[in-house]
Amino acid sequence: MENNQDEPNVLIAHNNETGQIGAVTGQNPDGSPKMADVKSASLSDLVKFSKGQNPLEAFMSNFIRQAKNPSLFGFFKVAAGNFDTEGRALATLLENPEANKQMLDPYAVKADTYTQNVKETSNVSAENKKYPKVDPDKVDWERIEKEWGITRHDLEEQKQLTDMLYNHKSPGLAKLTTTIDGEKHELEARLSFKHNPDGTITLSPHIKKVEPQLDKAYNGYLFSEEEKTELLNDGAISHPVELINPKTGEKEPSIVHLDKLTNEIQSIPYKDVYVKNKICNIELDIKEIMQLKNGGTLRDREIITKDGRHFKADLRYSIDRRDLGLINMTSLKQSENVAQKEAAEQSESTAKKKVYNFTDAEGNPKRLRQWYRIPMDEKKQDEYLAGNNVEVGILNVEGKDYMVYLQFNKEKKMPESSFGVFENGKVVGFADASKVQAAINLQGKTNEATKNVTDKLDMGQTEPKNQQQKARQKQPDAQATSKKKPKGPRP
Repeated sequence: MENNQDEPNVLIAHNNETGQIGAVTGQNPDGSPKMADVKSASLSDLVKFSKGQNPLEAFMSNFIRQAKNPSLFGFFKVAAGNFDTEGRALATLLENPEANKQMLDPYAVKADTYTQNVKETSNVSAENKKYPKVDPDKVDWERIEKEWGITRHDLEEQKQLTDMLYNHKSPGLAKLTTTIDGEKHELEARLSFKHNPDGTITLSPHIKKVEPQLDKAYNGYLFSEEEKTELLNDGAISHPVELINPKTGEKEPSIVHLDKLTNEIQSIPYKDVYVKNKICNIELDIKEIMQLKNGGTLRDREIITKDGRHFKADLRYSIDRRDLGLINMTSLKQSENVAQKEAAEQSESTAKKKVYNFTDAEGNPKRLRQWYRIPMDEKKQDEYLAGNNVEVGILNVEGKDYMVYLQFNKEKKMPESSFGVFENGKVVGFADASKVQAAINLQGKTNEATKNVTDKLDMGQTEPKNQQQKARQKQPDAQATSKKKPKGPRP
């Protein structure tokens, strides 16, 4: 009997202590295999391990990592197409494994390979976490302020410091000031701490680029058009790609993400990605673990946290944190109320339908933790509650950056947002200056003064801005006039 390596395999497990034999249908929370009776199991119930996707590696690595006693089980693989014959024959042989050792060997899954993978992953994990939580008193703040024009107080006030102390990047962009050739320059960057060989801790800025460099080779790899689209729209390629390791010069499968805040391309070798099988209330099966390990995303999962928060989110491995992450989070309560409000606006029975109430019993605004899916820190939430106009953050629409502003309207008893154009690190004018621009560019509306202007309006523009646009605006009227016949006296 020879195992075909080119078609999907199934696993048959043998408990070396109890003698139990079963076909693998999944994985228990403790890492041990879920098993069904080999002689009565249906092939459709079994986990199939495709060579191309190689979920066998993920299953075995997770099993060895989580099981209290990995040596308790032996595993044997057989081609899925031969399960009815070879699989059941293997089960018979496993009733006396010592006597049939020679016949079982060709089908045995050698755990040594996966044990080594687990050790390597553990070493990588240890390397990623070799620095303990940063003591802020040991950071060279004087040097950081001198080099980058930002202080500890600034980072604390902007709610950036906490993540950085755990050796992660700051959750948002920070404004920096640095001197180059005697001139001061303002930059935006995500920040992390740098541990220097001399023991000092300084700043490592991840400076925001104008746009991602997707047309250039990244570590020896040119992105396809489909991969560029994935990175721009979703921030991740949903499959591993072959990158050259700068340290070894060898190609290795890696997952690639795009940091949309900085337009920085990020990657991590596939072998260094470890996906745990649980996050919050979600338990992942081997297929889901493999999808995440390959760089994919699990969509619209209902998440319930330990403190009782209930929301929907997408799950994706985070290169920044070397862990599972939640993205595109939406409060279930808020999404329900928004949907109800939209339905109510389109119906004559608005009064009978539930709409979201943005105020409490006393008429004061309720706290908002995000707007346009842009998270707001506590300071911004407090400014909103105080009735101030809040700069929420940057929203990219059709390739242009707009700054979203938010303010509570006391008369309407609801929040109102507006736009201001964000250019070169500064807000150009105030949001009101973009009302006509945003309405025409983003909402498809028209106004009489620019209805024939095909170019997108600049900020503050409410009429044609040059002779070319003026000519274009007048042209249809001129054509209409030329088509009219001159009136003359009747004969």
